[in-house]
Amino acid sequence: MTYSQEHLVDGDIQPVKSTYNYKRNAAKAIFTLKGTLENIQADKSLEESDILFLNAWMSNAEGMKNHDLFADIYGQILIVLQAGRLSQYEKAMLEVKLQQLTEDTGFADSQFETNVNHILGFLSGISADDKLCDEELAQLATLLNQNPAMTAVWPVSALLYRLRNIADNSEWDINEQDDFLKLIKSISGQSLDDNRLLHGVSADFSTSQETDISVEGKSICFAGQFLSGSSAAQQEKALRLGAEIQSRVTKCLDILVLGSVANKDWRSSNYGRKIESALKVRAKGGNVQIINEEQWNIICS
Repeated sequence: MTYSQEHLVDGDIQPVKSTYNYKRNAAKAIFTLKGTLENIQADKSLEESDILFLNAWMSNAEGMKNHDLFADIYGQILIVLQAGRLSQYEKAMLEVKLQQLTEDTGFADSQFETNVNHILGFLSGISADDKLCDEELAQLATLLNQNPAMTAVWPVSALLYRLRNIADNSEWDINEQDDFLKLIKSISGQSLDDNRLLHGVSADFSTSQETDISVEGKSICFAGQFLSGSSAAQQEKALRLGAEIQSRVTKCLDILVLGSVANKDWRSSNYGRKIESALKVRAKGGNVQIINEEQWNIICS
């Protein structure tokens, strides 16, 4: 490929402070809880994994309780955990409140939704033939750059970063091409029909907001798909920083890094199982940190 750098703007993949950051963080809380509730059988005792995920959600949502609806949902989840079961009525009421919260926090904002749907539609179009050409990549870069309010926000900023890497790499091999195509197809498979954001249904259980983390000598495991580069690229970053790569979560793992893209069935996937394993390790006194792709890119910068 000979895709040119001229189509891209300068910038990095650091998250910026904006109203979209609040929307994105609220989205993670809303859609993670939706994904968790979908897997819980009503009127039955909670499974161990249900308790782990709900406790993790509460830990992550702690800072958003100043919003009345969030506080209401938070309190309801606490009652469910104390009771050890979720009734059909409670499940239905939580789903209604989550939908109200979705609307109240502005995900239904028409311009934001229009921009995201436009990007999703374009991604679907260029990936339909299972190929990517230079012209399509250039058009994608142009489209993203035409939406400054979107390009300042993760994950669109990460897509631009990925495109810059492609433009800088004259020997972009077939494996990298395949990885980027799969990523685009995964993203474009999402929609805003359920008010989902561009990065799909995030299962971001990051309970550490710390970015001043030294990874030298630490063991790291990666889960999911990464917008800012392939899994192999993430492993290379870790190795350059002196870390040791692990393919699975064990009690000796130091850091689990979550990719930004997860489908609606994340809990039953390898991605979800790694998160569950890390939560179990922590429940038994282990010190594994769970961080997201944003944090990981800041650490590596």
